[in-house]
Amino acid sequence: MSVLVFFISLVSIYIMIWPFKLKSKISYNVLKNKGNLTFYFYKIKILTLKIKIKSRYIYFITKKGKVILLPLDFKNQKNIDYVDLASILLQKTTINTVKISMSIGVENNPFETALIFGALQILNNSILSIIKTKKLSTILNNRIVPVFDKNSGTIYVSSSLSITLIDYVLGITIYMLKIKKVGKNYEARE
Repeated sequence: MSVLVFFISLVSIYIMIWPFKLKSKISYNVLKNKGNLTFYFYKIKILTLKIKIKSRYIYFITKKGKVILLPLDFKNQKNIDYVDLASILLQKTTINTVKISMSIGVENNPFETALIFGALQILNNSILSIIKTKKLSTILNNRIVPVFDKNSGTIYVSSSLSITLIDYVLGITIYMLKIKKVGKNYEARE
């Protein structure tokens, strides 16, 4: 019986420390305001969402038609003492690769295409440099293709992440401890 308990505990520890690989692919057409977001777990498709961007929200639509809203307006959040679970879990996540590919252009107008190309190159490199400074081991790939024969505005983003369950359990524990501390600080102010 003790061999079975030892085996089960060894397997559970192995599962907790083994890094799981997740991949995501985003394709978004700016001109049509439509896109797809797909998540993979070891090359098995686990979730597919449709994307639409409105003035204050990003709409994620599931296959069943359920709409998930992600707000883009963060103006009303000043002077709020908060703890963000997403930032804690992002610190515990290893970003392996980020590949961004864009196809942009204005039909029969190379000047505007060059302006858009330069602006997107600067913006894209700025975002990727922030990722590189936060996660040094990340492999980055940046590719922008100018198109002159049609109006084009498609963005493809592919990324690979590694997570371990023990890091996420620790991250959620840190979040719970900080949320209690923030709650006590908030009650002390009143």
